[in-house]
Amino acid sequence: YTANGPFADLLAVSAVTDGQVCVCFVDTASPGFSVESTIEFIGSKGLPSGALRFDGVRVDADHVLSGVDGQLRLPPALSSVAFLGRVYLAGGPAIAVVRNCLAWSRDFVNRRRIDDRPLRDYDRIQRMVAATMADAYAVDSLARWCLVGAGLTDRWLERFVAKNVLTRTAWHAADRTVSLLGGEGVETAGSKRRRGAVPLPVERALRDSRVLRTAGNVDFQLDSQ
Repeated sequence: YTANGPFADLLAVSAVTDGQVCVCFVDTASPGFSVESTIEFIGSKGLPSGALRFDGVRVDADHVLSGVDGQLRLPPALSSVAFLGRVYLAGGPAIAVVRNCLAWSRDFVNRRRIDDRPLRDYDRIQRMVAATMADAYAVDSLARWCLVGAGLTDRWLERFVAKNVLTRTAWHAADRTVSLLGGEGVETAGSKRRRGAVPLPVERALRDSRVLRTAGNVDFQLDSQ
């Protein structure tokens, strides 16, 4: 499942040569490279993925980054880039989900009335919106903290754990928003639009945030690591 693989011009491909892990930078115009199939995920329409085939593809030696002799691990610089990449690949969309959920929640509680009272006046509702607001602040702060530092290896631990924190927080925020909006939470935006309601895509946010937990390695495996 190679993100952006079907459309990429350059690929970073890990391989084992002579007992050590290396990264080969492969030009997709090279003879022997092909896209075997494309993958359609639930949600995440902006994440093209696919199965790639390498049949006798040759890579010049100066396009190979080798690790430490005798160690089956990526070079430290590449590992740091991978950690940081998760913040961008999964963390950026996760932050967007939380921010959208906060905006949708505010919109909903300000326009709805229950028992002749504005929905926003209920204590329980205020606590739910406040929780999403706190989530929005938390994910933004964590992402910014991960991007602070002059070197690739700075804040490596935070960058490693950020992926799970960001995506799980987004999932919880989306789930909370689905509950808050009730029937409108599980109704598609297209259905709302057809009946003249505000077309908030809350159910899609729930699906997208769930998929983000598997992007850049599944969350339980990152927990184990």
